[in-house]
Amino acid sequence: MRVLKGGTEEGWLELRRQGMTGSDLAAIMRLHPYKGPTGVYFDKIGLMPPVPMNDAMIAGHDLEDYVAQRYTRATGQRVEAMEPWSLITHDLNSWMRGSLDRMVASGTVGLECKTSRYGMGFGEPGTDQVPDHYFIQVMWYMEVTGIRQWDVAVLIGGQDFRIYHVFWNERTAHALQVAGRNFWMHHVMGRVEPAPDGTESQNEVNRMKFPLATKGMLDLTQGYDGAEHVQLAESLASLKAISLAMKKMKKTKIESEAIIKGFIGEHEGLLLPNKEKIGWKNSRPTLKIDHQEVNADFARELLKRGMSITEINRIKTRHLIQGQSKRSFRPSFLGEESNDD
Repeated sequence: MRVLKGGTEEGWLELRRQGMTGSDLAAIMRLHPYKGPTGVYFDKIGLMPPVPMNDAMIAGHDLEDYVAQRYTRATGQRVEAMEPWSLITHDLNSWMRGSLDRMVASGTVGLECKTSRYGMGFGEPGTDQVPDHYFIQVMWYMEVTGIRQWDVAVLIGGQDFRIYHVFWNERTAHALQVAGRNFWMHHVMGRVEPAPDGTESQNEVNRMKFPLATKGMLDLTQGYDGAEHVQLAESLASLKAISLAMKKMKKTKIESEAIIKGFIGEHEGLLLPNKEKIGWKNSRPTLKIDHQEVNADFARELLKRGMSITEINRIKTRHLIQGQSKRSFRPSFLGEESNDD
C-alpha cells in the first residue's frame, strides 16, 4: 500500500474522489444506512457538496482518540494514527483507497474506532458481528492494505466499550473488488449515472439536479407507456400503500396516547412492570420576544418623534429579506404535502 497526503481537508476530499473507499463500497452494495450508488457517483464526479458534520459525526470524531486509548488499555497493543488528511491506496490499483483510523504498531492489525448511541447491529463482543456497512468497510481496508485482521472498537452509549475482530475472507474481498472496479470503470469513468435508489443521498441528488420546477405538470393521464414507467408505477403504488398505512398508524398512535394521558392524569408519568416508563412532565416556562409587538412599539415611538408612517414603511422595506424558494412533494391521494428541504 502507499500513503497519499492531502495536506488539507479539501485536498483529502479530492483524493477520496479519485478512488473508491470503504464507505463507498458499502454504499454501492446498498448496505450503507444513508448513502447509495447515486450519491457515490455524484460525489466522485465532483457534483455532490460535502456532507456537513452533524452532532453524531462530531462526537464520533472527537471520541476517536479516547476509543483508541481504551483499545490499547484493553489489549496492551499500542496503536498509531495516520497522518492528518492522508489516505492509503492499493499498490497496483490506484482507485482502491481507504481512510484508516489506526494501525496496531506491529503493522499486522488495523483498527477502526466507532461510537454508537444504542449499539444497533453489534453482536457479542469478540466476534465479527458488526453492522454490515462497517464489515464491508474494514474488509475493503484489508483488501487494499494486504493486512488480514481488522479490529473494530466501539463505545456504545458513552460507557459500553467493546472490541470486535474481523478477518479477511478471500471470497468476500474478491466480490468487493469486482463490484468496486465495475462501479468505478462503468459509472464513474464512463459517466453513467446509476439507477435511482431509496437513500438520503438520492434526495440530496434530486435537490441538486432539480432545485426548482421550471415546467408545467408532466401529463400521464393517458396511462403509463414503456419500460421507463414500470419503476414509476411500482413506486407510486408503494408510496400510496405505505403512506396510507402510516396515516392509519399515526391516528392509532394519537388515540393510544390520549388514553394513556387520561390514565396518567395529574401524575408525572407511569412506571411499568418491565422497568420501562412513560413521562408526561411539566416543561419549564420559556420567555419569548414578541417581535410583532416590538415593531409596533418602535413604530409608535417614531411617530411620536415626527416620522411619518410612509417613512417608517420605507425603512422596513429596506430590510426585507427574500426567502429561498422550496419545492414541496404533494400526493393528491393523501391530501397532504411533504417538504423536501
